[in-house]
Amino acid sequence: MDRYLVLSLSVMVVVSLFLCFPQGQSSDYDVSGIVYDVNPSSKGYTFYIETSDGTVFRCFHDSEPSELGYYGVVGDMSSDGGMFFVTDMFLLDNL
Repeated sequence: MDRYLVLSLSVMVVVSLFLCFPQGQSSDYDVSGIVYDVNPSSKGYTFYIETSDGTVFRCFHDSEPSELGYYGVVGDMSSDGGMFFVTDMFLLDNL
């Protein structure tokens, strides 16, 4: 009977750890993908971000991505759908 108690407590600890420490920031960004082709513009930087399903977004942000890599971005799509205006970026390679 003691080993069942230890087993059940072990399972409860593992489950509670997963609930207390969620993986990544998946709910904190609108689009995530690989950032590439970063170019300076007169008021900021343009770059592309390609998602895991192959969708490519052309983006604008006032600061340059710190490095190329896997990012999550928050922002709004332009009215014509040609540009995603980024308000915040998260480098997700380090998570």
